[in-house]
Amino acid sequence: MSDAASRLQADYLTCSLCSQPFKQPKTLPCLHNFCKACLSSYLEKEMKDGRTSTFLCPECKEKIYVPDPSKPAKRWATQFPTNFTLSGMIEAIAQEVEAKGRGVAMVKEARERRGMVADTANHSSRKPAADQVKREDSRESESPTSDLLVSGVSPDVQTTLHRLEKLQKELQKENEHLDMNIEAIAQCQAQEKTKIDQSFAKIYMLLEARKAQLFEDLTTNLAQEKARLQQRKQGFSNDLESVISCEDLLKGLESNPVGDEVVYDMLQAIGEQVNEVKARRTSQVPPRSVLFEQTLESARSVLNLVNDLGQISISTLPVDSSSEEEESDGGPKSRESSKESSDSQDKSPIKIRSKPKFLNAISTVQQEGKQQQVYDLTVTANGTVVMTLHGSNQVQAARKAGDESNSGYSVFAKLTLDTEPKCVAAIASFYVAVTGQSCIYVLSVDDKLALHRKIATGKNYQSIASYSEASLIATCQRPACLDFVGLNGYISETVDRDHTSGQILLCQPQFMATSKNGVIYVTDLGKKPRLISINNAGKLRFQCPPEGNQASEGGADAVVNLEAPHGVCVDSQDNVLVVDRAGRKVTLLTSEGVKVKDILTAEDGLTDPCSIAVDYNDRIYVTNEFNEVLVFQIH
Repeated sequence: MSDAASRLQADYLTCSLCSQPFKQPKTLPCLHNFCKACLSSYLEKEMKDGRTSTFLCPECKEKIYVPDPSKPAKRWATQFPTNFTLSGMIEAIAQEVEAKGRGVAMVKEARERRGMVADTANHSSRKPAADQVKREDSRESESPTSDLLVSGVSPDVQTTLHRLEKLQKELQKENEHLDMNIEAIAQCQAQEKTKIDQSFAKIYMLLEARKAQLFEDLTTNLAQEKARLQQRKQGFSNDLESVISCEDLLKGLESNPVGDEVVYDMLQAIGEQVNEVKARRTSQVPPRSVLFEQTLESARSVLNLVNDLGQISISTLPVDSSSEEEESDGGPKSRESSKESSDSQDKSPIKIRSKPKFLNAISTVQQEGKQQQVYDLTVTANGTVVMTLHGSNQVQAARKAGDESNSGYSVFAKLTLDTEPKCVAAIASFYVAVTGQSCIYVLSVDDKLALHRKIATGKNYQSIASYSEASLIATCQRPACLDFVGLNGYISETVDRDHTSGQILLCQPQFMATSKNGVIYVTDLGKKPRLISINNAGKLRFQCPPEGNQASEGGADAVVNLEAPHGVCVDSQDNVLVVDRAGRKVTLLTSEGVKVKDILTAEDGLTDPCSIAVDYNDRIYVTNEFNEVLVFQIH
């Protein structure tokens, strides 16, 4: 084998698992190649570590998803494509080495035969020395080919030429096959690019059509809203003119006295006019039309869709803010200063100027003279509070009785399940998910509570949260893990330790929440009670309190001290609110785990808080004493 072929085989045609030339090489999505048998052995070993649908590449440690994890683990390696290019190169090198070895052997054999023929001629020769010398001179003048023909090696030479021609044809065929594969890959790449371009073009057309429709609806509805307010303003203007004319009339009586009866009639008429003005003035302004509210909600849904597609927040884009700064200051600002200001705005927590204001308390419906105990709660997009009850199989829903901020809440629906519910999470505008005994319930929430679907899981999940429109995240205490569960009951991935460091993440998980960016927050009551934050790849972001619980720059007030963390939720600005049941408080943290302040304490009426939820208006709902839900408004 030549030096170039040796280097090629050692550097590119050798499996890193067995250090031997590839045998049925399989290509992973990260473009690293391994023998089929070596990859199967590696995957079986990874399965023993607890992974169900993913594994790490042996070469670059990138996370690899198995195309069909429902198949047996020993057949996972067969699902990845075979690299025919590497197989052809290895086969061509092997054939070249084999042909070269056969050629050397045939030459050696021919030389040996030539020597044997020469020795036989010398011993058996009976001719004179002159004839012998003449024969040797003529032999030296002959060509090597004629020499081989005289020696009788001509068939071997013909066989070698035939083999070389056959090897040449095979190599040409392999080259043609490789060219076909390369062309097929190029065509596949072009087709996939075309599909992607068409898909995005379709999405763009749909978004453009939706944008035009929203602009039209907003223009129409805003014009109607403006006309309604202008009509109301005209009514107040007419009332103001009436009041002014009455004042002028009364002032004119001082200079032009009239009889008592006339004065009495005038005062009576003015009094009636004043009463009518007061009645119109104290009457509430008619509410906005339903179409106007629906249009605003549609606009919010489109913005949320764009945010989810790009994993960015439209409110943090620097384009509009920079242009506004240039217009307001009368000149352009440097990009560095605008970037610093935008970064500071993104990292700044919610600004709370005062303590949250207490609004109301929600009580559950009594059963047999006893108050039902609330274990967990969530708030849907339309403001409905859904509660799971401890010690019973009931789920109850409450709603505000009026439009005012201080209106009371009343339970309007309840549903009895076949197992005791634990935690609940809103998964869509009118749906919630509830964990039960070896199952997950999906309930529809409208004018009543109804069972939409029951998902058999085989696990007793504790807490639950929404991850996407088609999947949920649930925590299990035995074994302590976090599962990504589809609405069909299929567990796509299980996370029990950090995929990078191997650190065990959960011991005794309690409650959980997710942010709009896919960040997961779980409270844990293990040997060291804490709040942990995990990204959607299973990597630990932070834990509160941190290791050692060292004070930050904010001093002792900035130290996160959680004695018994329970409920957790995420507000509209991605800040985290966590309930410390033993400390009887609710602590506000940034999305990076930095403490802002204790937003609710025992001074606000918290005696035994447990779970917590927040709606899109940043109203906080906290269970207290398991028999009521306290509602606060953040200012």
